[in-house]
Amino acid sequence: MPTPKAWATALAKDQWQAATVTIRGKRHDRLVSVQRVLWYETCPDQLVLLVLVRDPAGKQRDDFFFTTDLTATAVAVLERYGGRWTIEETFRAVKQQLRGETPQSWARCGPEHTVTLAFLTYGLVWLWYLLTQGDQPTVTKQPWYSRKEHPSFLDALATLRTTVWTDRILGETAPEAISSKITPEILRILSEAG
Repeated sequence: MPTPKAWATALAKDQWQAATVTIRGKRHDRLVSVQRVLWYETCPDQLVLLVLVRDPAGKQRDDFFFTTDLTATAVAVLERYGGRWTIEETFRAVKQQLRGETPQSWARCGPEHTVTLAFLTYGLVWLWYLLTQGDQPTVTKQPWYSRKEHPSFLDALATLRTTVWTDRILGETAPEAISSKITPEILRILSEAG
């Protein structure tokens, strides 16, 4: 059996069906093709539903999704995967930015407490950010992502760091020598690297 990419390339135009998919509140027109396959590397004992997806405008690459739910429609499969995206982003932030996957305590319930604290911290950072920056969110645009419109968890975390460090370093009790040498721009750069 060919790879999903080769399969999608070999499909004739009449083997694709037009579909409108709603992902994260936005509607997208896509071409889909659904195949029931026995994919030995993925699930050798039962059929799986392979959903091939193509952007009719050709701007995005073809994508492929699998499910064991043989009764699902292509639109349902795509919307399920699209709905999981925010969950996957949360897991990534908790693991990588908050180091929830590398607990330093292995005694008794240490790892469970570390992960719980990481998820709590994630929620509290977002809560603080939305309450204090909700009207004017800070979005750090990078050269490789110049069209970024919405803040990420790293943006929220950097904003929190900048706020805390500015208060501690440049606050009312800071010596004049320190306040004049450290600028808000340096604090912003450090908070993004932090």
